[in-house]
Amino acid sequence: MLNFFKKKPQDDTEGQKRQIRKALIKGEKITAIKALEKFGCFNLKARIHELRTKEHLPITTKMIEVSSGEKTKRVGEYSLDPDYKSKKAKK
Repeated sequence: MLNFFKKKPQDDTEGQKRQIRKALIKGEKITAIKALEKFGCFNLKARIHELRTKEHLPITTKMIEVSSGEKTKRVGEYSLDPDYKSKKAKK
């Protein structure tokens, strides 16, 4: 069974966005289940939308397949555009 709250869930969306932004900049790939487990974020899609529109982060979405028992599900995996990370590193 998954322990959804390994870390204390954030009380506000700003804290979640901060943690998600930091993880993406470090090169992590994030799925909804990882966001729930790691950041206590139930609505990753909304946080990604805010990071894209308000902070203009070039976040890409890749559909991946994950196993769920005998079934395979497609989920979105979010990551920061590698070109953006390399440009930030040069500054």
